[in-house]
Amino acid sequence: MEINLNTNIDSVARATNVAPQGREIRPVQEQVSFADSEALNRALTVTPDVRTDEVRRATAKVLGAVPYPPEETVAKIAHLLALKLDQNQ
Repeated sequence: MEINLNTNIDSVARATNVAPQGREIRPVQEQVSFADSEALNRALTVTPDVRTDEVRRATAKVLGAVPYPPEETVAKIAHLLALKLDQNQ
């Protein structure tokens, strides 16, 4: 097997000259705006740590859920495995 390497361009030049497909390259902002981070900090201080209504809703879903898999399915699979075990011995 013969491998032909493209040595016309060094690896650094190859990596920096290739632009990602479908992505626009934007210049870096020279000044940073902290307004967004301040708004986020204000929203975080107003938001409660625990949303009791969501906890209550999730608990109701978990406790009211049908057990999975059903016990009947587990019993049938156990029976099939026991039959297979008996056949192998």
